[in-house]
Amino acid sequence: MDNAAGRAAAWCLYGFLQGLVCTGLWILAHECGHGAFSSYRRVNDCIGWAAHSFLLVPYFSWKFSHARHHRFTGHMELDTAFVPRTRIEYFTRRMLGLIPAHLFDDVPVVTLVRLVAHQLLGWPSYLLFNVSAGAHSRQQQSSDWWRRSHFESTSAVFRPSERIYILLSDVGLLATCSLLYWGASHIGSVNMFLLYGVPYLWVHHWLGVSTPPSTAGRGPRAPSDVKRQY
Repeated sequence: MDNAAGRAAAWCLYGFLQGLVCTGLWILAHECGHGAFSSYRRVNDCIGWAAHSFLLVPYFSWKFSHARHHRFTGHMELDTAFVPRTRIEYFTRRMLGLIPAHLFDDVPVVTLVRLVAHQLLGWPSYLLFNVSAGAHSRQQQSSDWWRRSHFESTSAVFRPSERIYILLSDVGLLATCSLLYWGASHIGSVNMFLLYGVPYLWVHHWLGVSTPPSTAGRGPRAPSDVKRQY
């Protein structure tokens, strides 16, 4: 094995192992968000904010929406995550505006593309666009797609009283991005990607494995006429 192959193997091993460590850090912050790490709320929030900010997760934004997910788990309209399409939505989708999309759900290449998209883009899409959330899960009414972000303090996902905490989440993310930029400027963007970016992608992978698959390719969980029976 030459030096190039050895370095590549070492970087791959590092990325995988560091991804496991960072996933553990993510879970620790998750417990902080639930108030399960410490008996003191401020301790939970400080540690959760620092840990999630390091992983580019808006801690307080996630904390608020995640708490509502647990409150309304399985609700077809109020759950903030993992809400599938209704029967009508599922069967009326069209590819290119012509072909019923559900006919392709079991095509291997379509399944592969959806799986890769879910593992890489599922979590960022939820944070950026609130995808898979229930139609009435937002705390404010807004039809603008850009007002569904976990990063915006005036987002319809949150109450006005929560804006200051959304800003605190953004401060943590800006601090991490500044450190990453500083590191890239000193050791190079490629090295920074290998040190931070690859483990970050592994964290996305493990989050995707531990959560339900994207609702984009799933059949309906319940017909539309039972949506309001909760």
